Amino acid sequence: MATHVIGDVHGCIEELSELLDVLGPTSEDRLIFVGDLVIRGPDNAGVVRRFLDGDLSGADVILGNNEDKLRPTLDGDPAYATPAVFETIRQLRAAGILEAALALFDSFPLYIDLDEVAIVHAGIRPGVCLRDQSREDLLKIKATDGAPDGPMWWDAHKGAPTVVFGHHVMRDPLRLDHAIGIDTGCVYGGRLTAWTMETGAFTSVRARRTYYRHPGKAHLFE
Repeated sequence: MATHVIGDVHGCIEELSELLDVLGPTSEDRLIFVGDLVIRGPDNAGVVRRFLDGDLSGADVILGNNEDKLRPTLDGDPAYATPAVFETIRQLRAAGILEAALALFDSFPLYIDLDEVAIVHAGIRPGVCLRDQSREDLLKIKATDGAPDGPMWWDAHKGAPTVVFGHHVMRDPLRLDHAIGIDTGCVYGGRLTAWTMETGAFTSVRARRTYYRHPGKAHLFE
């Protein structure tokens, strides 16, 4: 049995299919996704359908900050009212799965505790036990002091558990003693990456193209 933890998919369905083909998971293997299945990529509805009633309906998914944007936007909150969010809503509605997708996202946990390994979306606040982490930190934390270039949580976190996370786009996977980052920016033209817990191996596939050009991340993949 293997436990494969997969990075931020962002609607990149072809890369997701290729990565799963390379991993070749068996029925005994466990797949865990770190969240952000949707927004900015080409086929958000296609990705979600695989988790609703397709081959990934038995996978575990952590709630990502992007899944968390849809319901407030539908309720009229302008905080996340971007073209990418509205396009995801349009795709899900056109596929007839918007309500099912929202219910699916509501079922996602904020973390998965595997004893010595914790799977989260963005990270943890160092020094705070996993069960006491705030929702905001689990979904969005970066610098421990909130400053753009402040000390990053993964540099400050010491000791157990080893935290596996996405959300923070990096050119290459991050491997530290107690933190493993696997968002390698597929939707931005990078790669979709998985980490296998039992072996510590990273497996990546390249993006077919740049689906979303982000001014703060484009330099990573040029």
